[in-house]
Amino acid sequence: MKKLICLLLSLMMVLMLCPLSVLADEGTDTPAPAADVDPSVDDAAVPEQPEQPEQPEQPEQPEQPEQPEEPEQPEEPELPEQPQQPEQTEQPEQPEQPEQQEQPEEPEQLEESEQPEEPEQPEQPERPAGDPTADLEGPETWKKSVAGAKLTGEWRHDLVAVAKTQLGYTASEKNFIYSENGNRQLYSRYGAKAGTPYVNWCAAFVSFCIEYANVGLPTGVGCQGYMKYFKEKGLYHSAKDDYEPRKGDLIFFDVTGSHAANHIGIVVSVSEKEVKAIEGNHTNKVDTFAYSRSDKTILGYGELPENPDYVDPDAPADPETPEQPEQPEQPEQPEQPEQPEEPEQP
Repeated sequence: MKKLICLLLSLMMVLMLCPLSVLADEGTDTPAPAADVDPSVDDAAVPEQPEQPEQPEQPEQPEQPEQPEEPEQPEEPELPEQPQQPEQTEQPEQPEQPEQQEQPEEPEQLEESEQPEEPEQPEQPERPAGDPTADLEGPETWKKSVAGAKLTGEWRHDLVAVAKTQLGYTASEKNFIYSENGNRQLYSRYGAKAGTPYVNWCAAFVSFCIEYANVGLPTGVGCQGYMKYFKEKGLYHSAKDDYEPRKGDLIFFDVTGSHAANHIGIVVSVSEKEVKAIEGNHTNKVDTFAYSRSDKTILGYGELPENPDYVDPDAPADPETPEQPEQPEQPEQPEQPEQPEEPEQP
């Protein structure tokens, strides 16, 4: 570092002295070049040129004072030696990778003209259409179907009696339509009574029985509608409650796992371990089905209210109240004698 600084200072001194030597050279006299003489011209004809006055000598430039030498820079302290890094332990050699198995060559693609023709798909058979005129029923047929029920006015008895008259009824296999997902929807008398012949008809069956048994419940409201009605009346009982179901109650099911009522039936008998119900659309017909009391598909029960106008014919009659004896007639009072008229005053 010190030698480099000295070299730079020397170079600067040389550059500063160079202009002085150039100026000194410019101040010296330079003889004028001789003029060219034309021999054809007479010497007398050419006037003599006046002598040029001598140029005054340029004063010498004063020498530049020498620049003081810069003080020497103190030597930088030597940095302590860095501790030597410990030698890296040799990494174990990586095991040689097994050679990749050669991929089998892909078979050459056949040209379009050489592609095998795809086999033709077999035509789907046309699905049969239902006969909209088959197995139709009307009010006269419906009334005849419940003629065997003997109604008493006691709602529990009458509802079960009407439901039993419908056992064995099967929805039409000839009259049907297709739903959006391709399933067949069969015609039923209960859907027809409700105005929707091809509907899922478990609730329509219950509504049919309620109407023909003259029970004081709403009709045509569906599973959810019946559950809402019983809840509003305080007559709905969850299967987890201690309620003991009775004949004539409505029973609600969740058969799809949706945690909502989506099937309904009419309780016809109850024992300690099971409950039996008449249902429509469990299969395609009206039938009786038995369930364990702890069956997980049972959501709860709708308690059928009592008919307020029902009078039990087997109930003991109230004892007759003895007739009150007739009161003796009161004797007639004798007539009062007429008072004499007072004489006129004079």
